[in-house]
Amino acid sequence: MNIAKTALKSGVLASVIFNILIFSQEAYTNKTIFIAFISTPILIVVSFIGIIATTFPIQFIRSKEKNNKIIFKMHFPYFSMVAFIMCAYFIYITEFEDFGYLASLTAFFTAMMSWIWLFSNEK
Repeated sequence: MNIAKTALKSGVLASVIFNILIFSQEAYTNKTIFIAFISTPILIVVSFIGIIATTFPIQFIRSKEKNNKIIFKMHFPYFSMVAFIMCAYFIYITEFEDFGYLASLTAFFTAMMSWIWLFSNEK
């Protein structure tokens, strides 16, 4: 399993997406540079926790029965629907604030890519 490698790639992806979205919304000020600097290690840790919480249990339970390609085809559509609904709900409860949709977009795309990276290799 490539949990650590996938977590690092997901953390970097989340940092890049979040920082691009932040800088596209606001001017380059000391505040946005500070947010970019602080968000990178936080997003790496959150991505690692997210991967462990969402993909690792499915891969660990199902790895004895099926290969990664079958696990991906069976569970990814349901995971993507649930992740989309949760992100849309988070945007709704934050009343479409900048942080709400920026964090949701980052979380959704990072989760989708982590699934692709983790389950793309064939056993």
